[in-house]
Amino acid sequence: MKWVVLALLVALAVVLGRWLRRRRARQTAGSDLPDLSPQELTELEQGFARVEREESGILETLLAARLRVLVSRGVPLRAMRPAPGEHAARLVFANGTVLICRAERPGDLYALAIRVHREGVRLASWGSGPDGTVLRFSWPEGGADLIALGLDQSD
Repeated sequence: MKWVVLALLVALAVVLGRWLRRRRARQTAGSDLPDLSPQELTELEQGFARVEREESGILETLLAARLRVLVSRGVPLRAMRPAPGEHAARLVFANGTVLICRAERPGDLYALAIRVHREGVRLASWGSGPDGTVLRFSWPEGGADLIALGLDQSD
């Protein structure tokens, strides 16, 4: 009798397991994305492109305002941290401003990183370039040009 009860429990567990597995498979098989027609997809893409064009100036204005403060007050660069992307870094300034930048030329990030703790490195100037906003850092023996990818939050 014990064997019969045990066999029934095992069979029940197997059936319940299969039922739950099928139920989960059905739930994950249904996509959360709505079915959109090609016309609706085109409208969405146009809408996103329009918003990007309208709002792109806001980020550039905010970046310019922060850079203006860094140059006019002579805020020193305090730290460099890793950032996602090749030849990219997070630059942390003494006032809490954090910029994500990449090197315009190979070696510029390394030269800047060596001098951050030795000397008071400051942003000398910035301007527009073909790849975006170019930041010019200078110190007595030289300088480095970096391309600003954008602002970041301080940790």
